[in-house]
Amino acid sequence: MNYSISKIIPYVRRYVLLGIYDVLDGEGVPYQKKEDTVVAKAEVYGNLSTFSISAEEQEMGTELKVTMLQS
Repeated sequence: MNYSISKIIPYVRRYVLLGIYDVLDGEGVPYQKKEDTVVAKAEVYGNLSTFSISAEEQEMGTELKVTMLQS
């Protein structure tokens, strides 16, 4: 089962993506850049999980969506 959350952030898509990469790099989380998403494997509470992270430009900012693909 996949779990998702999304939130509108009041910044342009480029800045949201730069923030995502900065956090992932800072935490040493391996990730792959896909066309519209970032797929990352991170350890959360001792469990290795895979996440899909996307940022889509909206009228009032950027929609950030995070989906846990597997745990």
